[in-house]
Amino acid sequence: MEVGIVNIIKMFSVKNSRRKRNIQDWVSKKFLQTCYYDKDHPEYKYCPIFKFSTIFEEANVSESIFVTPTTTDNLGWLKTKLTDIANGFIMTPINGRCAITKQHLQSLKELKSKNLVILKPDKGSGTVILDRDAYVQKMLSILEDRTKFQQIDTVDNVNEIEGRIARHLELLLQLRLIDDRTYKALKPCGSSTPQLYGLPKTHKSGMPLRPILAMTNSPYHKLARWLVEILTPLKQKFQTHSIKDSFELISDLENINLANELMCSIDVQSLFTNVPLHETIDFIGELVEMSHITLPLPNDILREALLLCTENISFRFLDRCYRQIDGVAMGSPLGPILADFFMLKIERELATDIAGLSYYKRYVDDTLAFSRSKQAIDNLVQRLNSCHPNLKVTCEFGTDNCLPFLDILISRREDGSIKRAVYRKSTWSGQYLNFSSFTPVHHKRALVNTLFTQARRICTQDSLARELNLITSTLQSSDQPVDASSHCVYQFTCNCKESYIGRTESCLIPGVKEHLPKWVQRSVLQKNGNVIETHKPPAFAVVGHILTTCHVIDPICAFRILIRHSNPKFLRFAEAVAIDRLKPALCVQK
Repeated sequence: MEVGIVNIIKMFSVKNSRRKRNIQDWVSKKFLQTCYYDKDHPEYKYCPIFKFSTIFEEANVSESIFVTPTTTDNLGWLKTKLTDIANGFIMTPINGRCAITKQHLQSLKELKSKNLVILKPDKGSGTVILDRDAYVQKMLSILEDRTKFQQIDTVDNVNEIEGRIARHLELLLQLRLIDDRTYKALKPCGSSTPQLYGLPKTHKSGMPLRPILAMTNSPYHKLARWLVEILTPLKQKFQTHSIKDSFELISDLENINLANELMCSIDVQSLFTNVPLHETIDFIGELVEMSHITLPLPNDILREALLLCTENISFRFLDRCYRQIDGVAMGSPLGPILADFFMLKIERELATDIAGLSYYKRYVDDTLAFSRSKQAIDNLVQRLNSCHPNLKVTCEFGTDNCLPFLDILISRREDGSIKRAVYRKSTWSGQYLNFSSFTPVHHKRALVNTLFTQARRICTQDSLARELNLITSTLQSSDQPVDASSHCVYQFTCNCKESYIGRTESCLIPGVKEHLPKWVQRSVLQKNGNVIETHKPPAFAVVGHILTTCHVIDPICAFRILIRHSNPKFLRFAEAVAIDRLKPALCVQK
């Protein structure tokens, strides 16, 4: 079926962005309307309803063919399937469509086991292999909480949910609260029922699972993301104790002295599924009235939109159907911001207890606190556990003058000043993207930049060198080049003194494989000085020279960088000047 849909999309001859945007809507709404059944070829075939009679005439079918309309359930499933195929075809670059061969797919099929489930850990990188029965049992134990989840016979019809959201958006459009462009961007199309899965918490004993609801392709996703944008300014105005990330925390810790201070971290258990929706949304309305911030939506319409995206979400797990009757789904775009507002409500109620601490900052469900009195921390933890029935917290004090928080290891020196280092859990695998993987080079470069930037911003001077050495050794184990230069003009010099000048925007070492693949070196060694014949001329002069002369070279010594620059136009000019002055023999074609 997928091949047929791809062929249909190819017939579109997509030449501009407007027609490309219309493909998804065309496939989901017009293509799959009617099916017919051929007794000689017993499989269902699908066609657009306006071409139904034409197909019958062209196919020269007989009167014995039975025509049966498809069912509503089958129509919904196939509409989602066709939309996914069409969207995937459009978004996939042409050069990447044939990256996986039939041999790859066959190997994956042979490795597949029905008794195992392969997952990624909840935090960090790695691969977790679990027994399927144990995985299912852990997920079912989570779903047994009748205060949060309810098993139902069938999930809500996706088309009905899309229609409900579309009618709400039409109301906003009629009230001129949104424009036509926003309406089209938020209107759900080709959605599917959310699926529940679990990510193992490898850093905790017993390896419990964190339930995640895949909401990306759900009818609620687009509207939920837009509501997050609306509520973000309101959250920023009142986030007295909230931090955006660990880098913001670092700036707070710069001038703090921990002499005679106790360090502790407070963790909220299962915050997302314990957020009381109606209570939190009512609190948001109170903040809007209190702050005099003008939001794009009035309070009553904002409340309706929030409940539409969060309340009574139906989903599937395996062959069972459930409904989340309270809390916000982990995986919903609204999850973090609603959790922040709920914790903000709690913190406003406990403002006196928090004021008794030397320092108090929270990142979603993790809180860092300093205090000279252990009693003050114990009182706060007790108040947190008793102020709301949905809220349960645990407290961990620092040991050996150290306390991990987020990705920072906070240590106290003898004079009370703070030493910082990058914190990694005991389950950290050191697994990063391999340099030889079929991934764009800018992704590999971004990985290196991210790790070194994180180290320089988090670590203090007395811990930076150790962290940089650890990153270097870890990246080397992933075949990342130590001496890699990009955006440069280089010179290749053979043993026979003939040279070549070129430029590259990717890594030169080991990116010299671009000009000198391993098969070239193997062929040279196997031919023992004889000229190697190829089916077509090599694309690069360096490879052609080596195949013709059978010279054995060392790529590291043969390639030399002449100039580096980030501007591609400057590199092209520098390459032309170098070729004109040095006149390398292998560049005569230029």
